Amino acid sequence: MSIDKDIKFKKIAQGSDPDGFWLIGDKNADTVYVCESAIDAISLMMLHQKYAPQEKACYASMGGLKDQAVEHLKTLFKNVIIAVDNDYSADEFREKHDDLYNIIPSEKIGRNNQKTKDWNDILCFYDNDCVIKKCLNEKFKGRYLLY
Repeated sequence: MSIDKDIKFKKIAQGSDPDGFWLIGDKNADTVYVCESAIDAISLMMLHQKYAPQEKACYASMGGLKDQAVEHLKTLFKNVIIAVDNDYSADEFREKHDDLYNIIPSEKIGRNNQKTKDWNDILCFYDNDCVIKKCLNEKFKGRYLLY
């Protein structure tokens, strides 16, 4: 079987659970941060460990943008925080779930002129602590984080 390395997988895998997700972090926490991918969930957890070690949370990867996954997570956690990418599809997803808290990775030019749009980019390519702290606090609708 030949694999075309130029084709990227950019959708939810056929046959995957519409409400499925993967979790890392404190599964007994009241708060879950919902990311699109596993690498972004892990990256966001690492950013919190550096900038807000007091934040006790779980981090979920939906493997895409799945409304049913968010609804499922709402039954398991008191605080569900949308933490998806900074792009058009993610903007639409946030609008559908505007009743929830959300944070948005900053879309800036980081080290090596890399444009950042997700939590892994922020972790790898951005070194402005003030901007990182700001995007970790975006649109919290009154929830105060001690960063």
